[in-house]
Amino acid sequence: KLNKELRVGYAKNIEKTLSWLEKHYTQLPINRITTRMLENMQIRLLETMSQTSANIHLRNIRTLFNACADEIDDDTLIRRYPFRRFKFRPDDKPKEKVVGVETIRKIIFFPPHRFPRVNMARDVFTLSFVLLGMNGRDLYCCREFDGKRICYIREKTKRKGEKAFIAPLVPQEIMPVFEAYRDPSGERVFDFYKRYSTGENFIRAVNKGLDELCKEAGIKENVTTYTARHSFATIARNECGVSKDDISMCLTHSSGLDITDRYIEKDWKIIDRVQEAVIGLVFGSRKFSL
Repeated sequence: KLNKELRVGYAKNIEKTLSWLEKHYTQLPINRITTRMLENMQIRLLETMSQTSANIHLRNIRTLFNACADEIDDDTLIRRYPFRRFKFRPDDKPKEKVVGVETIRKIIFFPPHRFPRVNMARDVFTLSFVLLGMNGRDLYCCREFDGKRICYIREKTKRKGEKAFIAPLVPQEIMPVFEAYRDPSGERVFDFYKRYSTGENFIRAVNKGLDELCKEAGIKENVTTYTARHSFATIARNECGVSKDDISMCLTHSSGLDITDRYIEKDWKIIDRVQEAVIGLVFGSRKFSL
């Protein structure tokens, strides 16, 4: 069902949980699952992983339980629902996903490297950061460029049925890198899908390239494709004084734009101003070159 809904990442996540259950339980009848058993599962999970990872598995087990209960339609399962009294522990404190302006500059203006993957990682990070924190999967999948803006619905919200639409301007500062990865067939905006068979493989390759870049650039922070998105928002807020509502619009969060608003010019002017302020701070008079 998840695969049919194109929620491929979530489906793989569920499969990992099923593999863990098969490894540790010969049989696991749904009517034998109790709150005490869930607590013991948590203890087992924490022997080999973090609390955050354990919580992901436990939530997946809850999803599987609910799906089975709906299929069986047994009132007894509903009455003795084991997750009602089970208490999830707080996730581990997440690793810092934000880097400062100087680190952003080190990545964006990193000189050409002998390994193409490092160059691509630098370029993808640049695209993501400048295009309002556009994430890797959206860079991989986006299909529309109107000559000025990349127009797309965030893949993450497609799976949730929300369809958050955004159209960041492609500024002159990144036009060289933008054109370097254009899809000549016009099927998608970028040719990343021709280089990597899935969005997951693409993001994995970019993150490996960023690891190498950071080692050589002397960057100690943990930098991934997500760093560009989180850093764009943080710099816009803390360094440029942008309001939280305007940042939410750029990131297509709760106050972001719906697809029905796609041609309302005043909304694009708001995100354009945010983008201009952040680019002006980071780029200054420097020019990006391949």
